[in-house]
Amino acid sequence: MNKADIVTVDSALSAKTNFKQETRIAKVDIPTGRPIQIHAVTHSKMLQKMQIFDGDGRHHITWEGRGEGRMLGSDSKTFSNDTLLVSCSALYGYGWVVSGLKIGAGDSESQKVVISSEDGGNFPGDWNDVVVTLTW
Repeated sequence: MNKADIVTVDSALSAKTNFKQETRIAKVDIPTGRPIQIHAVTHSKMLQKMQIFDGDGRHHITWEGRGEGRMLGSDSKTFSNDTLLVSCSALYGYGWVVSGLKIGAGDSESQKVVISSEDGGNFPGDWNDVVVTLTW
């Protein structure tokens, strides 16, 4: 049951979450009724933000921070919805800009999804500006 994809926000999802249409976010299928461990770390000089919503658009977590190897947050939560939506963004002088995302999903036995983001600040991209790990 380990399914994670990068999806483009449509008008219905935008209305639920307030993400702009055409924004790319990670969609992760999770089990309900058991704790999901969430861990986010940043490796960036730019201010980073990670947000988690459930599939119904309810906001659950926002963590912000910057620094090499700095933990943005860690939590264990049980969700009633079987979908999580994860967004990563970086603060530029004019506002928050959505970061590029990569998903590294283990096999169904590992019960782990790793979402890595790239804020566009380094060339070539290093894909560790924010790393979010979900395990169950």
